[in-house]
Amino acid sequence: MKKFIAILLAVVLVGCQCKQGSISTKQQTSESIKAFFVNDGKEYIVGEKFSYVLTRGSSLKNISRFYDEGYAKGLKRELVKIVVTDADTGRARGEFSAFLNSAAGADVAKIKALANRIEIDEKKGEIEVVFNFDAQVVDIKNLNEIMKPSDRLKMPIKANLEILPGSRESSGPNPLGVIIALPILIVGTVVFVTVGGLIYATASTVEAIAN
Repeated sequence: MKKFIAILLAVVLVGCQCKQGSISTKQQTSESIKAFFVNDGKEYIVGEKFSYVLTRGSSLKNISRFYDEGYAKGLKRELVKIVVTDADTGRARGEFSAFLNSAAGADVAKIKALANRIEIDEKKGEIEVVFNFDAQVVDIKNLNEIMKPSDRLKMPIKANLEILPGSRESSGPNPLGVIIALPILIVGTVVFVTVGGLIYATASTVEAIAN
Protein backbone atom coordinates (compact mmCIF):
# COMPACT_ATOMS: atom_id res chain seq x y z
CA MET A 1 0.00 0.00 0.00
CA LYS A 2 3.03 2.31 -0.02
CA LYS A 3 2.26 3.31 -3.59
CA PHE A 4 -1.33 4.21 -2.71
CA ILE A 5 -0.72 7.97 -2.59
CA ALA A 6 1.22 7.81 -5.84
CA ILE A 7 -1.77 6.18 -7.51
CA LEU A 8 -4.11 8.91 -6.32
CA LEU A 9 -1.80 11.67 -7.55
CA ALA A 10 -1.11 10.06 -10.91
CA VAL A 11 -1.96 12.13 -13.98
CA VAL A 12 -3.66 10.22 -16.77
CA LEU A 13 -3.79 12.03 -20.08
CA VAL A 14 -6.34 9.75 -21.75
CA GLY A 15 -9.93 10.46 -20.68
CA CYS A 16 -12.03 7.74 -19.13
CA GLN A 17 -14.72 6.48 -21.47
CA CYS A 18 -17.33 5.13 -19.11
CA LYS A 19 -21.05 5.12 -18.53
CA GLN A 20 -23.34 4.43 -15.61
CA GLY A 21 -23.68 0.72 -15.02
CA SER A 22 -26.68 -1.29 -13.92
CA ILE A 23 -26.63 -4.73 -12.32
CA SER A 24 -29.22 -7.36 -13.09
CA THR A 25 -28.03 -9.85 -10.48
CA LYS A 26 -29.51 -9.32 -7.02
CA GLN A 27 -27.41 -11.33 -4.61
CA GLN A 28 -24.61 -11.35 -2.08
CA THR A 29 -21.32 -12.37 -3.57
CA SER A 30 -17.58 -11.92 -3.29
CA GLU A 31 -15.51 -9.29 -5.04
CA SER A 32 -11.80 -8.63 -5.29
CA ILE A 33 -10.38 -5.11 -5.52
CA LYS A 34 -7.53 -5.10 -8.03
CA ALA A 35 -6.63 -1.46 -8.62
CA PHE A 36 -7.17 2.22 -7.78
CA PHE A 37 -6.56 5.09 -10.17
CA VAL A 38 -7.41 8.73 -10.86
CA ASN A 39 -8.65 10.08 -14.18
CA ASP A 40 -9.93 13.61 -14.93
CA GLY A 41 -10.02 14.34 -11.21
CA LYS A 42 -12.24 11.34 -10.45
CA GLU A 43 -11.18 8.38 -8.32
CA TYR A 44 -11.90 4.86 -9.49
CA ILE A 45 -11.88 1.46 -7.82
CA VAL A 46 -11.46 -1.55 -10.09
CA GLY A 47 -12.83 -4.87 -8.93
CA GLU A 48 -12.76 -8.32 -10.41
CA LYS A 49 -16.49 -8.09 -11.23
CA PHE A 50 -17.28 -4.37 -11.40
CA SER A 51 -15.64 -0.96 -11.54
CA TYR A 52 -16.70 1.94 -9.35
CA VAL A 53 -16.27 5.73 -9.47
CA LEU A 54 -16.41 7.60 -6.17
CA THR A 55 -19.28 10.09 -5.81
CA ARG A 56 -20.84 12.64 -3.41
CA GLY A 57 -17.52 14.11 -2.38
CA SER A 58 -16.03 10.76 -1.35
CA SER A 59 -12.27 10.41 -1.58
CA LEU A 60 -9.53 7.88 -0.86
CA LYS A 61 -7.09 10.57 0.30
CA ASN A 62 -7.55 9.85 4.01
CA ILE A 63 -6.84 6.18 3.33
CA SER A 64 -3.65 7.26 1.59
CA ARG A 65 -2.63 9.36 4.59
CA PHE A 66 -3.40 6.46 6.91
CA TYR A 67 -0.85 4.30 5.09
CA ASP A 68 1.75 6.80 3.97
CA GLU A 69 2.00 8.70 7.25
CA GLY A 70 2.72 5.56 9.25
CA TYR A 71 -0.60 4.99 11.05
CA ALA A 72 -1.03 1.40 9.82
CA LYS A 73 1.23 -0.13 12.45
CA GLY A 74 0.55 -3.80 13.04
CA LEU A 75 -1.56 -4.19 9.89
CA LYS A 76 -3.05 -7.71 9.82
CA ARG A 77 -5.47 -7.62 6.90
CA GLU A 78 -7.77 -5.41 4.83
CA LEU A 79 -11.37 -5.79 3.75
CA VAL A 80 -13.72 -3.83 1.52
CA LYS A 81 -17.50 -4.03 1.84
CA ILE A 82 -19.62 -2.71 -1.03
CA VAL A 83 -23.41 -2.56 -1.04
CA VAL A 84 -25.08 -1.72 -4.34
CA THR A 85 -28.16 -0.02 -2.90
CA ASP A 86 -29.93 0.32 -6.24
CA ALA A 87 -29.28 -2.40 -8.81
CA ASP A 88 -31.09 -0.45 -11.54
CA THR A 89 -28.85 2.63 -11.32
CA GLY A 90 -25.73 1.04 -9.87
CA ARG A 91 -25.61 3.42 -6.92
CA ALA A 92 -23.45 2.03 -4.11
CA ARG A 93 -21.87 2.71 -0.75
CA GLY A 94 -18.82 1.07 0.72
CA GLU A 95 -16.44 0.64 3.61
CA PHE A 96 -12.68 0.15 3.53
CA SER A 97 -11.47 -1.56 6.71
CA ALA A 98 -7.92 -2.03 7.93
CA PHE A 99 -7.41 -4.40 10.86
CA LEU A 100 -4.48 -3.59 13.15
CA ASN A 101 -2.85 -5.57 15.94
CA SER A 102 -3.75 -3.54 19.02
CA ALA A 103 -0.43 -4.50 20.64
CA ALA A 104 1.51 -2.69 17.90
CA GLY A 105 0.95 0.72 19.51
CA ALA A 106 -1.24 2.40 16.90
CA ASP A 107 -1.90 6.11 17.51
CA VAL A 108 -5.67 5.78 18.01
CA ALA A 109 -6.24 9.51 18.57
CA LYS A 110 -4.67 10.50 15.26
CA ILE A 111 -6.35 7.63 13.41
CA LYS A 112 -9.75 8.83 14.67
CA ALA A 113 -9.11 12.18 12.98
CA LEU A 114 -8.71 10.41 9.63
CA ALA A 115 -11.19 7.52 9.75
CA ASN A 116 -14.97 7.57 9.84
CA ARG A 117 -14.89 5.26 12.85
CA ILE A 118 -12.76 2.73 14.68
CA GLU A 119 -13.82 -0.47 16.45
CA ILE A 120 -11.68 -2.05 19.18
CA ASP A 121 -12.06 -5.79 19.78
CA GLU A 122 -10.22 -6.61 22.99
CA LYS A 123 -10.82 -10.36 22.68
CA LYS A 124 -9.17 -10.55 19.27
CA GLY A 125 -6.64 -7.86 20.09
CA GLU A 126 -7.67 -5.94 16.96
CA ILE A 127 -8.43 -2.38 15.99
CA GLU A 128 -10.67 -2.01 12.94
CA VAL A 129 -10.18 1.31 11.15
CA VAL A 130 -13.11 2.11 8.85
CA PHE A 131 -13.31 4.58 5.96
CA ASN A 132 -16.69 5.13 4.25
CA PHE A 133 -17.29 6.06 0.63
CA ASP A 134 -20.12 6.50 -1.87
CA ALA A 135 -19.73 5.17 -5.39
CA GLN A 136 -21.38 4.47 -8.70
CA VAL A 137 -20.94 1.26 -10.67
CA VAL A 138 -19.56 2.17 -14.07
CA ASP A 139 -18.72 0.35 -17.26
CA ILE A 140 -15.25 1.57 -18.34
CA LYS A 141 -14.83 0.93 -22.04
CA ASN A 142 -11.14 1.87 -22.26
CA LEU A 143 -9.93 0.50 -18.93
CA ASN A 144 -6.85 -1.20 -20.36
CA GLU A 145 -5.92 2.01 -22.15
CA ILE A 146 -6.12 4.39 -19.18
CA MET A 147 -5.00 2.11 -16.35
CA LYS A 148 -1.27 1.56 -16.08
CA PRO A 149 0.34 -1.63 -14.72
CA SER A 150 1.57 0.37 -11.70
CA ASP A 151 -2.04 1.17 -10.76
CA ARG A 152 -2.70 -2.45 -9.94
CA LEU A 153 -2.30 -3.65 -6.36
CA LYS A 154 0.36 -6.26 -5.80
CA MET A 155 -2.07 -8.17 -3.61
CA PRO A 156 -5.80 -7.79 -4.39
CA ILE A 157 -7.98 -6.83 -1.43
CA LYS A 158 -10.83 -9.15 -0.50
CA ALA A 159 -14.24 -7.53 -0.80
CA ASN A 160 -17.77 -8.51 0.13
CA LEU A 161 -20.35 -7.36 -2.40
CA GLU A 162 -24.08 -7.16 -1.70
CA ILE A 163 -26.55 -6.19 -4.42
CA LEU A 164 -30.01 -4.96 -3.46
CA PRO A 165 -33.10 -4.58 -5.68
CA GLY A 166 -33.61 -1.20 -7.29
CA SER A 167 -36.89 -0.53 -5.49
CA ARG A 168 -35.41 -0.89 -2.00
CA GLU A 169 -34.23 2.71 -1.58
CA SER A 170 -36.95 4.44 -3.56
CA SER A 171 -39.94 3.03 -1.65
CA GLY A 172 -41.67 5.31 0.86
CA PRO A 173 -41.12 8.94 1.76
CA ASN A 174 -37.75 10.18 2.88
CA PRO A 175 -38.00 11.00 6.62
CA LEU A 176 -35.19 13.53 6.35
CA GLY A 177 -37.01 15.28 3.53
CA VAL A 178 -40.15 15.50 5.66
CA ILE A 179 -38.19 16.92 8.61
CA ILE A 180 -36.55 19.55 6.42
CA ALA A 181 -39.69 20.42 4.47
CA LEU A 182 -41.95 20.91 7.51
CA PRO A 183 -40.14 23.97 8.97
CA ILE A 184 -39.89 25.47 5.49
CA LEU A 185 -43.62 25.00 5.00
CA ILE A 186 -44.38 26.62 8.36
CA VAL A 187 -42.08 29.58 7.70
CA GLY A 188 -43.50 29.96 4.21
CA THR A 189 -47.04 30.00 5.56
CA VAL A 190 -46.21 32.64 8.19
CA VAL A 191 -44.49 34.85 5.60
CA PHE A 192 -47.40 34.43 3.19
CA VAL A 193 -49.96 35.39 5.84
CA THR A 194 -47.88 38.35 7.07
CA VAL A 195 -47.24 39.73 3.60
CA GLY A 196 -50.86 39.14 2.64
CA GLY A 197 -52.01 41.07 5.72
CA LEU A 198 -49.72 43.99 4.90
CA ILE A 199 -50.95 44.14 1.34
CA TYR A 200 -54.56 44.11 2.52
CA ALA A 201 -53.91 46.84 5.11
CA THR A 202 -52.10 49.02 2.56
CA ALA A 203 -54.90 48.58 0.05
CA SER A 204 -57.51 49.54 2.67
CA THR A 205 -55.56 52.70 3.60
CA VAL A 206 -55.20 53.76 -0.02
CA GLU A 207 -58.91 53.16 -0.59
CA ALA A 208 -59.79 55.23 2.51
CA ILE A 209 -57.61 58.14 1.35
CA ALA A 210 -59.12 58.03 -2.12
CA ASN A 211 -62.62 58.26 -0.65
